[in-house]
Amino acid sequence: KVPVPLMNASSDFSCLNGDLSRNSITLEQWQMHETIQDGAPAIAAVMILFLLVAFTSNAFILVSMLWQGLLHQPAHILLFNLAITDLLVSITIMPFTITSGITREFVFGESDYVRCKVCQTGMIFTVLSSVSLHTLALLSLDRFLFIFLPFHYKKLVTAKRVAVMLLAVWVLCIVLSVPPLFGFGEIKFATSVGNCFVSFFGETHLTKNIYYILLILLEALIPVIVLIVTNVWLLCLMRRHFAHVLRARKSLTAAEKAERRKSIREKV
Repeated sequence: KVPVPLMNASSDFSCLNGDLSRNSITLEQWQMHETIQDGAPAIAAVMILFLLVAFTSNAFILVSMLWQGLLHQPAHILLFNLAITDLLVSITIMPFTITSGITREFVFGESDYVRCKVCQTGMIFTVLSSVSLHTLALLSLDRFLFIFLPFHYKKLVTAKRVAVMLLAVWVLCIVLSVPPLFGFGEIKFATSVGNCFVSFFGETHLTKNIYYILLILLEALIPVIVLIVTNVWLLCLMRRHFAHVLRARKSLTAAEKAERRKSIREKV
């Protein structure tokens, strides 16, 4: 096999450049960061363990739910979608990180051009992570409505509406994740992680910055706010409930004591 020519890194290296080499590699752009190269194999070993656990557990959940026919309940549909996204992460994202950790380099391709094309699969991570976050937010909102509106829950939350919302989430996350493939930001190899992710550092164009703000707002900030608000509200409700139960027990204990004193007096 003919060895692949190596090139020295340049400060303006970018996968967005139209003159990427098709027969050589700018090695420093594809190597793990030197501060973590020694520990990269150990990180890869831990990632292998995570991959096995994530794959087997989520596959088991999917098979169990399909086998038992649990997909007619809204909450089960959300859990099914969450298991799918986690399973896809273990299949499509973790292998790249593990391989980079073992070899200390992004080795998928024999030239800068090919590696940049493969690196564009980093968009998948953006899609799956945002879908997973939105699904968690919908699960939290589902439990919130179930507790606060118990008599209207079945009318408000139906399997069909949940399926439509999940479809909208997938479409939204895919649409928001595609622009980096066309120059709105850049998907590049993260040397400290060992995988490809979207980067917006150094962007000064107004349109690109607006897109970046929308991406953070719609894919991260809104679902995180929903998670925080619903869970804090539920915690406050649980606290009030436990306080009410405690007061009820105290009053019941006081009533029991009074009843016992009364029975003792009657006996005397």
